[in-house]
Amino acid sequence: MSTIRLRLGDEVFDIPIVGASNWGEQITLYLRKNSEILANIQGPQDILLTQAPIENGSQGNIAGLEFSTTDIQHIIIDGYIERTLTSNLKIVDSFKCEGIYDGSNFYIDVNYTGTDAGVEILPSSTGQFTYKSKDVPNTSIIKIFFRAKTIIQELEE
Repeated sequence: MSTIRLRLGDEVFDIPIVGASNWGEQITLYLRKNSEILANIQGPQDILLTQAPIENGSQGNIAGLEFSTTDIQHIIIDGYIERTLTSNLKIVDSFKCEGIYDGSNFYIDVNYTGTDAGVEILPSSTGQFTYKSKDVPNTSIIKIFFRAKTIIQELEE
């Protein structure tokens, strides 16, 4: 029987070529390994790099930064806040949120590094993240960029 050799991570699979009748165990193992690898790249509630506007001197929801609380266990959010003044001076912060959801509340630590863009990130028990922005004179625009990795509760096989 003719096969094609495929590698995923550190494992090698000999997969029958098209037209061969024996697809059994090797293709099942290959597909399972592929699924494991892809789950580490992007999980069901992960957020790919996203940008959202923030209003100067206000508070509100961060568009796109929300998680379903039905199955979330752990989150890590990496982001960047950029406040641009009318003089084109940029005030920037990077931030990292990490925490858990216990079924009732998010327990989140938020750490900022930068020049104090004046935006606070706040989790809520509903899974929606909000912001509170200082009113800084001569602000022309504020943007937030973020991405998130999650661990969700899955059914055991």
